[in-house]
Order: sequence, then C-alpha cells, then structure tokens
Amino acid sequence: MTKDSLRSSEFNLFLTPSDTELTEFIGEVMELGDEFPAIHMMIADDQDALARSKKKLRILDRRYADSKVCDIPCIDLCGTAASAVPHLEQGRPRMSPELVFIFMNLHAYLSRTLEKRIL
Repeated sequence: MTKDSLRSSEFNLFLTPSDTELTEFIGEVMELGDEFPAIHMMIADDQDALARSKKKLRILDRRYADSKVCDIPCIDLCGTAASAVPHLEQGRPRMSPELVFIFMNLHAYLSRTLEKRIL
C-alpha cells in the first residue's frame, strides 16, 4: 500500500479521505512500512508463532477432552476420537501485516491524542 492508494477510490469505497492530520499520519505510517519491509515480515512471523501456539493448545485441549470421554462407561469413542486429531491446514483469514502495523500506530496516535485532551 502506498500513500496514493490511501487516496484512491478503490481503497475508499464510500468516502474520499479528508486532508487532516490523521490522514497524513496514516500516510506516513504506510510510507514507513514501505521503506522497511522487515517490519511487515516480523509482524507476519509473530502472527505465525501465535497461530502455532493456539493450534498446539487446541490439540492439547482436544486430547484432554477425549481422555475424559473415554472415562465414561458405555461409550466407545476412545478408538475414534483419540486417533482423529485433525490436521489444520488453513484457518480463518488474518489481518495483513500492513493493516496490523497501521492499527498499532493508530492506537498509539489516538492514545496520545486522548492523553493531551485529558491533561
């Protein structure tokens, strides 16, 4: 994404961006991300690491639940449920690293603006 795409009609379907300080800030954040693509790669790596840890936790939860189901008498699910650990290939779509970077900076920007108003 570039600063020009921020002002394009494809990016802004309903409204054209106004010429405000916030629009300028978002444009600068987008330029910073374009200048240093390693930022986006690190965000993508963090997203991958978080997805792997959540997947591992879901597998452990499923194994625990399956072991508890096996303890219930008169139910023969142990053979099928314990061996049927699903292989998760593709989950829900993630936010792009570019958008994550924009929202992180936007959160910091708006937090500073709110602090200035309070003080």
